[in-house]
Amino acid sequence: MCWGTTWNDCLEYTYWSCVAWTTWNKGDKTAVLQKGTAPPDCQTKACNPVNFTIFNSSEPKWKEGFKISIRIDGRGLDPGAVLHFQRITFALQAASHRVFHSFYEEIRNTPPPIPATTKNLFLALAETIVQTLKVSSCYVCRGTNTGDHWPWQARELDPLELHNETAYPQLTNGVWLLRTAIIGRNCLVRRVGWFNVSVKSLTCLGLRYYNLTAQKTQWWSSSNRSEPKPNPLSNFSHLRQAWEDISTNIQWRAPKGLYWICGKMAYSILPQNWAGACVLGTIRPSFFLLPLSLGEQLGVPIYRVQGAQRDRRALQIGN
Repeated sequence: MCWGTTWNDCLEYTYWSCVAWTTWNKGDKTAVLQKGTAPPDCQTKACNPVNFTIFNSSEPKWKEGFKISIRIDGRGLDPGAVLHFQRITFALQAASHRVFHSFYEEIRNTPPPIPATTKNLFLALAETIVQTLKVSSCYVCRGTNTGDHWPWQARELDPLELHNETAYPQLTNGVWLLRTAIIGRNCLVRRVGWFNVSVKSLTCLGLRYYNLTAQKTQWWSSSNRSEPKPNPLSNFSHLRQAWEDISTNIQWRAPKGLYWICGKMAYSILPQNWAGACVLGTIRPSFFLLPLSLGEQLGVPIYRVQGAQRDRRALQIGN
């Protein structure tokens, strides 16, 4: 590749003294020219793909409108082209993430419908919690949800975390509504267009996504995070190939004890043609235990039976 400004320059530069980069020598350290990978339909001597990588595009020499001539080394009149530099700036779309749960937000926004088989009534699950934890003389409290489902919290699976599937029963197909959306570290992303069944999306720090133009799966990170090794799917044989090719035609069932976390929804299985941004993770009911002795501090009148007399106890202002 030679410095140039016009097509005539490309034709006139026939001496090695003008060459700044070659595929076998880095030359100018501000950029590098490398051989590319030819597609399967590329016939011999019909195409010659190359990659030209600029290390620091903010340097003055890479101003918009700059031109460089590129030619194929060989005998006779070598074919060539002129590269025109054009700078395009993409503004990142702002994404909001709510840290604190809002009761009024739930009142204002109607939650999506949940299948009857996946609903967990408050009293039924509260009783299960008490029996499982073997606790007594306490309140089991949840958030201020107005529906008949329990609020759930999600946590992304750590790729280095061991997960024993045999310790969990096989779940039927279901959807769980989460209290808040987490921020994913290692997401799988499929855009709406090629895939058409939306399952909601997380905000992601790093992701494997399907590049429709290149028709392959690639890694991208907004904070220069490295691709995880091992990856989150490496321990699950039926999902392992999906990390390398997210467009693969597989059954997207989450391993036992895990769920696909997509936005504020958790799925035991994703639709075949799903679109969104998801991670594998766990969910648990969002609750806390409060001793009966502290119940009087809840801000509502509490009655305590003492013999045959019932005394009314109320929280005083200032307590």
